Amino acid sequence: QNTSNPSEVSPTTETETYSSSFGYEITYPATYDTSSDYSVWTAENKDISLLESWGINRGQEVVIAVSVYPLGEEASVLEDNKYVNGKVMVTLSSGVIGTMLIDQNNLPVGIMVEGSNYVYIIITSLEGNEEYDDILSTFSLISD
Repeated sequence: QNTSNPSEVSPTTETETYSSSFGYEITYPATYDTSSDYSVWTAENKDISLLESWGINRGQEVVIAVSVYPLGEEASVLEDNKYVNGKVMVTLSSGVIGTMLIDQNNLPVGIMVEGSNYVYIIITSLEGNEEYDDILSTFSLISD
C-alpha cells in the first residue's frame, strides 16, 4: 500500500508502508525489494524463537531487516547473534525508544526495541547512513 505521507522518507520518493501482524509498521522507498525470507541467515544463527523476519533490500545489500522475537528472549537473541547491548538509548522520530546494538568489533549494527509482547531487532548494513536513518525513523509500534 502507498502511504499518504511520502515525506516521511524523502520528499521526492514514492513510498510503501509495511504493517506487520506483530505490531510494527515501517515506511520505505517503493523502489526497494522486500523479503520475508532470511531463512539462510536465521538457520545459521539458530533463531528458533524467531516469529518474523522481514527486510528491505537494495540489490544484495540489506538496508533494514526487522526480526521479531517473544519478549523475554532478548539475552539469548543477542548472544546467538553476537550482538551486545550498547547501553545507548535511541529515540526515533516516531517516538519509539530503542537501544543501540553493537557487534563484537564494537561497531553499531542496529537497534533493539522492546514492545509489550515482542522484542524487535532492527539491523542494517548501512549504519550511520542517512538513507537508513530516514527509513528507521518511520518505524513505529502500532500494537503488540
